[in-house]
Amino acid sequence: MTGVHFTLVDDQLLAVATDSHRLSQRKITLPTSASATYDVIIPGKSLTELSRMISDDNPDVEMRLSDNQVLFTIDDRLFYSRLLEGNYPDTSRLIPKEATTSAEFDAKSLLASVERASLLSHESRNNVVKLTLNSEDGKATIFGNSPDVGNVEEELTPKELTGDELEISFNPDYMKDALRSFGQTEIRIAFTSPLRPFTLVPTEDSENFIQLITPVRTF
Repeated sequence: MTGVHFTLVDDQLLAVATDSHRLSQRKITLPTSASATYDVIIPGKSLTELSRMISDDNPDVEMRLSDNQVLFTIDDRLFYSRLLEGNYPDTSRLIPKEATTSAEFDAKSLLASVERASLLSHESRNNVVKLTLNSEDGKATIFGNSPDVGNVEEELTPKELTGDELEISFNPDYMKDALRSFGQTEIRIAFTSPLRPFTLVPTEDSENFIQLITPVRTF
């Protein structure tokens, strides 16, 4: 999927991007003069370039949509992009509605732990990091392994941990990208099984920002 799917209904703007291994979804409320419903796909490369033009000094960014183009106005600058044709897949069904295990972490602290574990996983052909969760003792452990270099094991203390005992493996680069998007906040990670996608949401405003990652099968 090379584009980001935007839908605008009333004053709700929903943006979704996925590469089939992970998904990011963001919903915001914004003022709009539109009376119709919009459903467009904007190329990811265009949005990357647009993001470089936006700074904290820009109070507003205006977006105008036509049949096959989008125009962004930033102060006195104009940025055009074509829209991608076709229908974006229905990604809402990919997001689990229930969880058997959930844990709350400080996003920045968990990111630092994943980064340390990935130092060894990057030396391995598989590039996989493992996480174990045990709600009975309230502990979580992260593992990184490289047959040629060695192992790293780090014990974590979640803010909260409930549900079934779980062992799950994932690509650490996907996890790092997801955690960086949250900044310095607390997040909740919800799992359903070792082989099903899991979600990361901020503990506040959890309905409007979701990151989803598909685990890696290691057996």
